[in-house]
Amino acid sequence: MFAAILSLLCAFPTQDQSRDQIIEADIKSAVDKLGSDNYWDAAMARAELMNFGRRVVPALIEAYNKNRGAALDEDDKSIRVRYFVCEILGEARADSPEAVDLLISALKDRGRFGTTLVSTSAAGSLGKLGSERSIQPLLDEMAGKAAERDKIYLGEVITALGNLRALQAGASLLKLLDRTDLTADDEPEKQRARAIACIAAEALGKIRHKDAVTPLIRKVDAEVRDPLTDEPMETFVVAALRRILPDQAAKTDEEIRTWAKDERDKIEKAEREKAAAEARAKTLDRMKTIQDAVAKHKTQKGSFPARLADLRPDLLESDDALKDGWGKDFSYKTPGTGGAEYDVVSFAADGKEWGAGIDEDVWNHKLWEPGLVQKAKDLLKKVAAAIDQFKADQGKAPMALIDLFRRPPGASKWPKDGYLPDLAIDVRDPFGRALHFEPKADGPNPYTLKSLGLDHKEGGEGIYADISAWDSK
Repeated sequence: MFAAILSLLCAFPTQDQSRDQIIEADIKSAVDKLGSDNYWDAAMARAELMNFGRRVVPALIEAYNKNRGAALDEDDKSIRVRYFVCEILGEARADSPEAVDLLISALKDRGRFGTTLVSTSAAGSLGKLGSERSIQPLLDEMAGKAAERDKIYLGEVITALGNLRALQAGASLLKLLDRTDLTADDEPEKQRARAIACIAAEALGKIRHKDAVTPLIRKVDAEVRDPLTDEPMETFVVAALRRILPDQAAKTDEEIRTWAKDERDKIEKAEREKAAAEARAKTLDRMKTIQDAVAKHKTQKGSFPARLADLRPDLLESDDALKDGWGKDFSYKTPGTGGAEYDVVSFAADGKEWGAGIDEDVWNHKLWEPGLVQKAKDLLKKVAAAIDQFKADQGKAPMALIDLFRRPPGASKWPKDGYLPDLAIDVRDPFGRALHFEPKADGPNPYTLKSLGLDHKEGGEGIYADISAWDSK
């Protein structure tokens, strides 16, 4: 019996392999299984290879080259092996020069019909290995046709450049903040796809691109979401601003979000004001040209033109000369307002009569100002008289100006057409704004009735000053 047991034990091989030999054998076995038709075997082999670090590089390079050398009519298995090879090199942090070289070359690895499955895997891994040598090839790919066609690939390239802290990518990434398109419609691919603008914002934060602050601020409440995490773009913007701006680093997301929105409003207001100033300067320049042409017309024909179009083509070279800095036609009238010979008026940014700030009209003279102020005073005097009559009839002042037009409940007597039959029910001053009325007032006056001037703001001077009904009496 003992002899039989001893004979059986001797039939098993003795443990004579070294640790290195065991590892090499397991690496070879796992690499061979990457192309297995059994998904579970391939997945287990992939997971095992990720644990070996740089030791997997020679075997993976060999497997990649073997499958890259397949016939042009390659099958899905060879593509899958190359995809796994690139992925494993990144996950295993196999950052040898040979691995980096293979991954850089794999950026050009297109499958059948130009698919970028392998390229996408290579880009993701280059972002994990941290080699500066991979930055320029990734930049080239970001600007290439493959990335333009496949947004999943573009997303991986952007992410890699962000992970590599590729400062050179800043200008290109800025252009992508407006790219909100996604890629595949099918669910597995969509899980890998992300809104390009979100990834670009994240990468700009990682490279601390200071020129990105204003563009990022503009995107703070963009209606874009990352389909991978369902996070709004605002999340990526806030994280990027926290990285780029040291004074925001310790603030909460809400504090950064509030600050960014305030800054955006300031930036947009400044831009509007700058654009308005440029348009106003162009308007004044063209207005001067028109005035010179009108003067020549008067000299040559003894009268002012009936319309500005009569100045073309003899006295003005182009139709553009008849448009203001906002691209709108000038208003022209002769005789003009306030005793002026003629009016040339631009209705500014909003294209509407009157207005203040960027909407303030541009005139060729100032004679309109006293005339308009007087119109405001005459209107206030008329409305004040109606209020006084209402109070005499009803025993109290109206609660609102509309009471002068529509009979309020409890009114004891009522004129057939109301108290202001020749005025519109939304009575407005000559500047196109509603009159300011309060039935009670501090001081000696029983009520407040006034025009707030051209800017429709309390206080001011000249044409912007408040005009009170009590000043008109």
